[in-house]
Amino acid sequence: MKKKLNLCFLIAFLLNIHNIASGQNSLSKSKYWVFLSDKNLSDSISFSESCLRNRSLLGLEISQYTDIPISIQYVDSLTKYGVKPVVKSKWLNAVSAYLDDGQKASLLSSGFVSSIVPIVLESHPSSAHVLNEDISWKNAYQQINGQAFFSSGYTGEGITVGIIDGGFKNANRMSVLSHIFRSNKIVATKDFVNPLNTNFFNGSHCGNEHGSYVWHLIAGIEKVSENIGCAVNAQFVLARTDDDQREFRGEEDMWVAALEWMDSLGVRLVNTSLGYSTGFDNPADNYTPSQMDGSTTIISKAAEIAVEKKGMIIVTSAGNEGGNNWKVMSAPADAPSVISVGATDNNGQKLELSSIGAENIAYIKPDVACFSVGGGTSTSAPVITGIIACMLEKQPSLTSM
Repeated sequence: MKKKLNLCFLIAFLLNIHNIASGQNSLSKSKYWVFLSDKNLSDSISFSESCLRNRSLLGLEISQYTDIPISIQYVDSLTKYGVKPVVKSKWLNAVSAYLDDGQKASLLSSGFVSSIVPIVLESHPSSAHVLNEDISWKNAYQQINGQAFFSSGYTGEGITVGIIDGGFKNANRMSVLSHIFRSNKIVATKDFVNPLNTNFFNGSHCGNEHGSYVWHLIAGIEKVSENIGCAVNAQFVLARTDDDQREFRGEEDMWVAALEWMDSLGVRLVNTSLGYSTGFDNPADNYTPSQMDGSTTIISKAAEIAVEKKGMIIVTSAGNEGGNNWKVMSAPADAPSVISVGATDNNGQKLELSSIGAENIAYIKPDVACFSVGGGTSTSAPVITGIIACMLEKQPSLTSM
């Protein structure tokens, strides 16, 4: 018995040492955005050819302040304070990092940090449950006349669609997506949760299947020639930013990093089903429903930069909080320029769970709504994304507005 107790003690001790050594699990540190005071205007800016074409097409300023990378000198200075950046955002001119109270105080008095803001560590995926295969996906496209695109020959050809989600597990084994893999329509993939993951679709830590189901509603083909999604010939950039294996499921800094990465690749159309409102390390920092006003949260500010400055079109699920005390949609669905999508039943009536816009905003949210195959708004948003891909194929100069 004594040997067993000693072994248990040793294991507990080693686990405790591991937790102390990990900044992410340290009880004394929370995650923050560290906003820097300025940039080095002489730093070089690089663009992809696709990015340049998009800006020229939309008449946007080619070289923007938000494109200038954050100062290398400031990053070096952060390390002197024992701060290791997790995500670097040139759009926000900020880094995310785990800080204790002493580091916060030192950075705020350093002269190169303008402010420090807590980061939301918990996402709220907008799916009520797993896709209901007993309810036909055809209902969604019949409700909004998606057949008009099919019959006119629009399939999203030449359009790159980005999907930011919690995982794309087994997507390469789904028959409804096999045409995408056969045609090599995947431009890039990136796992922001496990950057060293070498098996994006089937690894032991590749996330869940939520993104796979979203993807198949954008571009799936059933059997041989029956379209499930409108954008069956689009190409795709995939990003995983949500970790369903942890207590805190997702982190908004990873979402921002994924959006900036997609812009750098020239992606204009992005589908996302993640929302952020509560889930701070300190519950006192949690947002209130009235703060879902499109201008309070950092993630909504990043979404506005993406649309207004970079010409991106972001389609996001409205959220499934309509039936509880929260009721309103979470960020970034509250951003004015983002296309947020609500969920309806087969008769076009609002599902009770579909989130609404905050009462204190001067614009209507959600922007559109359609039938939900899975009973949540995350299976409504990809239907709209597929249709927008066809609209862009017809008229590439269309903007989010």
